[in-house]
Amino acid sequence: MRHVVFVVSLAIALGACDQAGRKEASELDRAVSAYREAENNRKPELALRIAQVPCEKKDICDARTACVTSAKPTGEGLSKKHLVEAFMANDFPKLQPGDPKAIEMLLELDAAEKLLVQGRDTLPACDEAMRQIRKAYSLR
Repeated sequence: MRHVVFVVSLAIALGACDQAGRKEASELDRAVSAYREAENNRKPELALRIAQVPCEKKDICDARTACVTSAKPTGEGLSKKHLVEAFMANDFPKLQPGDPKAIEMLLELDAAEKLLVQGRDTLPACDEAMRQIRKAYSLR
């Protein structure tokens, strides 16, 4: 009888662990999907939400890290790009030739491009990690 109680208890505990993992996986999937579906102006904020998804299971933490590695620089790059676009539309026409602010904005645009490339180059690792998570936890 003790053996049966032990086996049942173990099954319940393992089921609870699977449910906790499935909940984490589902939260990460929702955060990544929201980020992917968002307009560019919301991506910086949603990239931070991906980073804030709690995780205890290694595979979910690894997937979160892979997605943050892509989303964070993309979000930062989009923010910088937006800043430069706003500058070009509003302030650039008012500048005198050789104004240091114009050079500063060119450097900002270059930094934005590098961040966007970094985000794009690391996106396949996030995609693969999320495919594995969705499969492992029967999501979608």
